[in-house]
Amino acid sequence: MKIGKPQLMREINMKQVREILQVNKSLTKPELAKLSGLSVVTVNALVTKLVNQGEVYQLTESSMTGGRPASRFSYNFDYQFVLAICLYQKEVTDVADFTVCNLAGEVKAHWSVEFQLVTKETISELIQSAKKEYSAIQQVAIGMPGVEIAGKINMSDFVLMKDVFLRSYLMETCQLPVIIENDVNSVLLGHCHTQRLQGETVVALYYPDNYPPGSAVYLNDQIVHGVNGLVGEINLLPLSVHWHQVAEEEGDLTMNICQTIITMMIAYDPHQIVIYGKRPQAAMLPVIEHQLTDLFGQVSVPKIAFLQSFNTDYLAGVKSLAIQVLENKFHSEESR
Repeated sequence: MKIGKPQLMREINMKQVREILQVNKSLTKPELAKLSGLSVVTVNALVTKLVNQGEVYQLTESSMTGGRPASRFSYNFDYQFVLAICLYQKEVTDVADFTVCNLAGEVKAHWSVEFQLVTKETISELIQSAKKEYSAIQQVAIGMPGVEIAGKINMSDFVLMKDVFLRSYLMETCQLPVIIENDVNSVLLGHCHTQRLQGETVVALYYPDNYPPGSAVYLNDQIVHGVNGLVGEINLLPLSVHWHQVAEEEGDLTMNICQTIITMMIAYDPHQIVIYGKRPQAAMLPVIEHQLTDLFGQVSVPKIAFLQSFNTDYLAGVKSLAIQVLENKFHSEESR
């Protein structure tokens, strides 16, 4: 193997040791060396650094042979916390679900706040309050209906969030790193994360009760955003049955979904398509599959599933996004 710069090798080695410790309850340094393929000397230096910064616990257990006790090491998933915020609307009320979790995704606290109209100031105050209560919070991730373009919120369902530079405002007022992701993107990310999907192309379609539909695309193990973050705006598709027409007739909704699926198949040729919302029902599936078979013939059509796990996948996606960003930060800091 070609040897790169020393700091790059340290970063790669640290990432490997960290990941091994995360999937094993506890290990000795020789066990770590064997599993990683690194020398005991290298493992000793890396583990010492992790212990000193509180990311790894040093445990001591008695030797079975009565000899010198062996030191074992366990990953401290409570080393840092993330704050996941899921914004959505319930009838005429704006709602924010707050979840504090550790690096394993284990929930430490969860609460909801309802607003007449949510503002950047109220979100900032609530984040700062959470930070005081849980000082280990090091990353904030926010899921919300809308698109962030060049740092500004566009096409948001939240009236007072439109045209707001929300992320930069929260980072300045809360003194925490913040990432913002579209709600449907977050839901699809959560679905793929919980299902442990790798190497598959997956499309999500979401038909809310009172708003235009949205979609998301998962390709090469990541969400596709596009240059302007417009990949999911399927309400703008020039279909024969526009989403405004599907309010009354189930047949129109089925046709709209079918035409949208055809568009997604031509554009992305996905392995599977997941559909969220109260109105889309599994009873539509035979009609959709029949039309797809008529159009594409013997071509294998994607697996289509109608899911009712929007809120669960939403939280899972925002949590996993926050943890991923924080872990990437570990690696970038180690490479300096």
